[in-house]
Amino acid sequence: MHAIESKTMIATFTLAARADQLEINENGNKTNTGKAMCLKEINLYSKADFMQHGTGATPIKTVHFEYCYELCRGINAPVNDSGKLTLKKIWFTYNNNNKGVLNPYVFHYHSNNPGYQVNMADKWGTYKDPAQNPGATPTSPITNAEYPYSLQDSTLAANNAGAWNLDSIKLPSGGRIKVNYESDDYAFVQNRRATQMCKIAGIGTDTLGRYANLLYNFSENDGLYLYINVPCAVTNNQDLYARYLAGLSKLYFRLYVKMPTDVWGSGSEYIPAYADPDTTAKHWYGSVGSGMSSG
Repeated sequence: MHAIESKTMIATFTLAARADQLEINENGNKTNTGKAMCLKEINLYSKADFMQHGTGATPIKTVHFEYCYELCRGINAPVNDSGKLTLKKIWFTYNNNNKGVLNPYVFHYHSNNPGYQVNMADKWGTYKDPAQNPGATPTSPITNAEYPYSLQDSTLAANNAGAWNLDSIKLPSGGRIKVNYESDDYAFVQNRRATQMCKIAGIGTDTLGRYANLLYNFSENDGLYLYINVPCAVTNNQDLYARYLAGLSKLYFRLYVKMPTDVWGSGSEYIPAYADPDTTAKHWYGSVGSGMSSG
C-alpha cells in the first residue's frame, strides 16, 4: 500500500528493504534481492498542503518504526547470521519536530531466544528443544519427530511458550506493560479426558514385574505384556483404573523395533499399535505401582 486518502488528509507509507525473508532461486539457494520490505514511516499530511507541495509538504504527524534482527538468529544461514525482523521502537513526531524520539514505545522480548533450527516444535507448534525430550541424552538424542508430544514439566513448558515473544513494553510515560506466558493445561478435549504419552519400561512374559527390551524371548513365552512408566504410582487396581484407564476405549503405543537383517537390508523402524482395555481388562490389573501391564 502506498497511501490512504480521506476528504482532508493523506497518509503515505515509506518502506525499507529487510534483511530476512530471502528469495529462493531456481536452484534452491537463498539470495537477498531486497524485494522483501518493512514499514519504516507513516506520514500524515494535510491534503491541501500535499496537493500543492507533494512529498515536500510538512507532515502533520509522522510514525517512526525501528527494527533489529535479534530474534531467532541463523534463520538466513548460510547467507548471513541475521534473525527475524524484530520491532524495537515506535515514536511520533509532529511538524518535523523530533522531540518525540526521546519518548518512544520500546519493545523487549523474552529471554528465551534460541537460534533457528528445523523441527524445534511439538505437535501444537510450540517451541521445544529436542534435548528436553524425556530420556534424551547427548549421546542418545530423541528428536521431536520421534517424540512430538508436549512436555509435562509446567515450568519448562511455560518458558518454551515465551520463546521469541514479547516480554514487556516501555511506555513514553515511563510506565511498563509486562507480558507473562504459560503453557495451556487440558483436562478434557471436548468430552474426552486428556491423556499423556508415557515411556515404555519394557515387555514381559507375565505380570510378575519382570520385563526386558525383547519382543520375543525364546527361552520363555512370547512377550504379551507391556510395562509402562506412569507419572504417578498407584496402590490398587481401583486407583489404577480411575487414574489411567477410565473412559478409554483404545490405548495407542509405539515401539522402536530392531528389524532382522534380510536380503532387503537391516535397521530399525517404529511400529504403532493399539490395545483395547475393555476387551483385555483382566490384563490391566496384573501389576500396580511402578508400571501397568497390558495384553
